[in-house]
Amino acid sequence: LHKRFKGSRLVTEKNAGSHGVTGLVNPCVNERVDTYLLTGRTDRRDVTCDPHATPKP
Repeated sequence: LHKRFKGSRLVTEKNAGSHGVTGLVNPCVNERVDTYLLTGRTDRRDVTCDPHATPKP
């Protein structure tokens, strides 16, 4: 689907599961989503972020 939307950007969180979720504690993902929603701006290229921190039980 990403390839079908010209100008879209894919933000991938490594080893984070199988579907899109944001709002977790991952500044790399959250800053990009927030920037897009607030300004409409995206990165120049697709981005791969390190995984979010594992919660402590």
